[in-house]
Amino acid sequence: MEPSTTVAAALIDTGTPGVATSLIDDCVAFVQYGAFIGNSLLTEMWNAAGQDVATMRTTCEVTGRADITALEGMTAQWAEIQRYTSAATAPATSQLGADPTPIAPDADAGPATTTATDAAVAPPGFECDPNYTGCVPITSDVDCVGDGDGPAFQSEPVGVIVKDIYGLDPDGNRVGCG
Repeated sequence: MEPSTTVAAALIDTGTPGVATSLIDDCVAFVQYGAFIGNSLLTEMWNAAGQDVATMRTTCEVTGRADITALEGMTAQWAEIQRYTSAATAPATSQLGADPTPIAPDADAGPATTTATDAAVAPPGFECDPNYTGCVPITSDVDCVGDGDGPAFQSEPVGVIVKDIYGLDPDGNRVGCG
């Protein structure tokens, strides 16, 4: 049986079977970031490592040896966080001919409404829950579209990385709303 591409890359990357250095680096950064933003599970992991990077690296390596998909999920989520934060902090670009005057809401249109599809898109200042791939909102409850009462809804499938805190993956296959 041929080793997977990930395992083969790990053999080259670390010199030991099992866990690529890049996955360990992403795991450490992801856990530190999650602890910084107040995610309780990631804060617990960071505190269990004594808030020490070397200890967290060892924890990430052990986790990867037990479940490489967990580290791959963390890497995917960390990449999304980096994309989101870089987009959120990038300077705004203007379009030629664009009118910089803000447009006032139409008073006759009634109150703004949010649909289930709108809730899956991150508004400004929105934080994504690091337990999932994709951008699942951090809120009191998230349900898959058509299942539950919200207040937020997820319309796209998401990977469960750490813990399924919103119950989006009832069959336990690590894919929520799929």
